[in-house]
Amino acid sequence: MHKTVIMKKDTHLSLVRVIALTHLIPAGIYAQTTVLHYSVNDTDEATVTGGTVPGAGTSPDGTVAFGTLTLSDDVPTEGVPAESGNRSMVFSLTQAVNVPGTQQLSNEAVVEAGGFTYEIWFKWDGLGNLNALIDYAGTEKFRMNSSGILDFNFDSGSGPQELSTEVTVDEWHYAAIVFTHDGEPIDEVSLQISGTMTWYFDSNEPVDTVPVTKDDFGDSLNRTIAVGGHPLGFGADFVSGLIYEPRVSLGALEVNELLYGGSSGEELEISSLVYDANPADPTVSLTWNSRGGKNYVIEYSRDLNSWDEIDDAYPSGGDETTFSHHFLPDFEDLVGAERLFYRVGEAE
Repeated sequence: MHKTVIMKKDTHLSLVRVIALTHLIPAGIYAQTTVLHYSVNDTDEATVTGGTVPGAGTSPDGTVAFGTLTLSDDVPTEGVPAESGNRSMVFSLTQAVNVPGTQQLSNEAVVEAGGFTYEIWFKWDGLGNLNALIDYAGTEKFRMNSSGILDFNFDSGSGPQELSTEVTVDEWHYAAIVFTHDGEPIDEVSLQISGTMTWYFDSNEPVDTVPVTKDDFGDSLNRTIAVGGHPLGFGADFVSGLIYEPRVSLGALEVNELLYGGSSGEELEISSLVYDANPADPTVSLTWNSRGGKNYVIEYSRDLNSWDEIDDAYPSGGDETTFSHHFLPDFEDLVGAERLFYRVGEAE
């Protein structure tokens, strides 16, 4: 998590998003974005039963890859954002929802985004074996065993990290893990990346932070992310119980960005970053979804720790806003920078 933020004292950043720009070339750009976020309502019953789970905001829709998924009006109330869905998803040891694509949490993508985040509300009925709540490639797995012990498994990286033994049967729980990359490149020998994992349970107050490593085994399998089971449908991994508002983000989310007690499915996101390498006028252009009449704070960082302000009241362009960061003449020291990060938030 970012400890130091340089900004004016009367400026508040909400729903911050970070862009990583490596070596200042377009091919190296990854945005801190929503990889998946499923949010369902009573009006989605036929769509879900038919095999499609609606994505919230910029999230793609999910595909029910195994079994038939139904909905329940049993939903959590603690910490739930106002615009969340009014239905949960029912998993009965035969279903899994896959997001389109593969390698969404590859080491390269995670390094560029500065980390990744898993979030979920779940209500366990006491059945199941591994209960893979959210599972990237079968390796980076948010799971709960038959004894109700919740852990996050980095597989052949640092292995399982036990999160909680407080999972109560037939009660709603919120859980989140935030992996924050340490800023070091991928190890050339082990092909691992290192950082810390912070986790949350039934609140947006961190429970603990531990050092962890992630290897590239899951990346090499070329698989996707599943909710409610293994992406290939392994029998021992299916969940038994209810799942609500699962979300996976590329980027190490701050406390105020977590779903619990905070942001909804329509969060602010940088949707485009374009670098113009013209030596006479090197420029980075950022585009994000915005609200009319608002002003925005725009900041950059070299290390995700210390941030410098570019503009503290950039006016909204309506539903979408674009800002061009010209390096010359005021930011000449950024020309040729190896790593550069941006974030944008509403100014109050």
